[in-house]
Amino acid sequence: MAIPQKRILIPLDYIKKITPINSPVDDSLLNPAAYIAQDKWVRPYLGDALWQKIVDDTADNTITGDYLILRDQYMADAIAWWCFVEVLPNLTYKIDNGTINQRISDDTQPIDNGTLNRLLDQGRHNAEYYTKRLSEFICAKSNLFPELSQNVDQERSPISRTNSSPVVMFSGGNTASSATRQTKTIRQLP
Repeated sequence: MAIPQKRILIPLDYIKKITPINSPVDDSLLNPAAYIAQDKWVRPYLGDALWQKIVDDTADNTITGDYLILRDQYMADAIAWWCFVEVLPNLTYKIDNGTINQRISDDTQPIDNGTLNRLLDQGRHNAEYYTKRLSEFICAKSNLFPELSQNVDQERSPISRTNSSPVVMFSGGNTASSATRQTKTIRQLP
C-alpha cells in the first residue's frame, strides 16, 4: 500500500504573515500542524470530493475560478488560524529522546499555562470565525461546486452548517397537568 503524499494547501509563510507566529519559527514545526489544521478542521466542510479536487488542482497548478477563490479567500485563513491553535503548544514544549522538555532560550522566558490557554482561546476564536465564513460561502455558493454532492461510499460528505456556539436548553418540565413539554433555547452570540 502506497502512502499518499500529504499536501499543505497554503504557503507556510502565509501562516506566519497573518498569525502571531513569526518567521524564525521552524517550518518543521508548522508542517504537521498545518496538515492537521486543514485535514481536521477545514476538510470536513468541503467533503472528500471537493477536497480532492482542490488538492489535485493545487498540486497540478491548475486551480482557477471559484475553486481558487474558495482556497485563497476562505480556506487559507481558516487553515492558518487552526494551524496556530494546533502548533502553539508545540512551540512551548518539545519531545526529545523520549522526554518532554520546555523550550527556553537565552533571551526569552517561558509562559505559564494560563497565558498559553488565553492565546489558544484567542486563536480558536479567530479560527472559528474564519471557518464560519468558509461554511457560509460554501452554503451560499453550493451551486458552483458540484463536488459537494458527489461523495460516494466511504467518502465524507460536507458539514452543512457550523455550530460553534454552545446551546443551553431550559425545560418547562413535565408535570401531570401539562401534556406538552416546553423547551426554550438560548444561543450565545459572538
